[in-house]
Amino acid sequence: MERPDPGEYYLQVVKDGEPPQWPRPEEELVVGSQPLEGGHTQYWAYLKESGKEADELPHAEVIASENKAEKQAILIDQYGPAGGLELVLVRDGHAWGKEQSSMDNLEDNISSLLDFANDKFNMGIEHFMTTTRVSKEVEDKLDDLEEAGEVTKEPKDSLQPTADNEQPAVSGQQEAERPSEVEDNPEVTEEDSLEETALPHEKIRPARLVSGSVGVGSSLYKGGATGVGSYAGHNNSSGSSKAWLIPVVLILALFGGALFFKDTIIGSLKGNPAPTPTPVTALPTATPTPTPALDRSQYKVRVLNGTTKSGAAGTLAEGLEVKGWGILSKGNAKDQATARTTIRVKEGLPAVAETLISDLAPDLEASTGANLTASDKADAEVVIGKK
Repeated sequence: MERPDPGEYYLQVVKDGEPPQWPRPEEELVVGSQPLEGGHTQYWAYLKESGKEADELPHAEVIASENKAEKQAILIDQYGPAGGLELVLVRDGHAWGKEQSSMDNLEDNISSLLDFANDKFNMGIEHFMTTTRVSKEVEDKLDDLEEAGEVTKEPKDSLQPTADNEQPAVSGQQEAERPSEVEDNPEVTEEDSLEETALPHEKIRPARLVSGSVGVGSSLYKGGATGVGSYAGHNNSSGSSKAWLIPVVLILALFGGALFFKDTIIGSLKGNPAPTPTPVTALPTATPTPTPALDRSQYKVRVLNGTTKSGAAGTLAEGLEVKGWGILSKGNAKDQATARTTIRVKEGLPAVAETLISDLAPDLEASTGANLTASDKADAEVVIGKK
């Protein structure tokens, strides 16, 4: 029997005393809760416009109680004419988490829920279960995963788990264990890889030092050897018959030099006034005032996945946290077909929006949207789009 779409709702299980973190402001939600074993509390929330009451159990909890499993499992249900899927993490007849899915991303969402169970509650999933509403197409898909060694599915007609010694082996959590390329080919080392990719012109060569003074010195030395030396040798070979010309030439040279330097000598004796230096006033260099860097840790960011890609919000939240942002919460957006990533901030925080846009580039081309309300617990909200 086909069941209707359960609509948008949220489910969280936290330790007693810890508050739940919702992807929307709490004033927009109707919240209910009940205690679970092991010191945990289950919370659920509906949008106020849905008209549901706080004491109305969420659909994940309803089907978990109808399909009890003594050990932890993933229960798969199908709803609506479009054949949407709901994956529920169940234990002891209660829902501990849920994930919406489709046939196209079923394997990814199963993997995401397995990681959530292990990271959040240290749960190892024993098996998978399906309700009677699940179609043959989904059953065949799970059979294919089972044959690939990624899923161990409990029979559809057995809603209660078998005894411990009859439980099928599960390898769902081993899905993520894949050998790296280095393990596939241990013969290749890091140095070999670098050597293969290096181009000849990228290899380091020693620099050749060339001294400019050597060339200049050689030129002067050559002029001294071939110029002065050769001229002196030529004069020595002229004979002593012209030696009487030397005193005459010297006298004429002295006389001409005296006439040439007469004015200079007289001017220096009279004393020429020294030029007055013009003082140069140095202009002060303007020092730009540095813009203080934004302290990202002072702002709480809510990350919502507006696409059908599983785990996108968690991945982006981890990246923003590495950059120093405070992460308030992460979850799925109401619109799962967001075209472009949108950033919303409270009024008066344009620097926060600009810094987030810069941090998301170039992977996401984010733009700003409408401001958040002043009462919102988040200072900024990032809704992930297709780009």
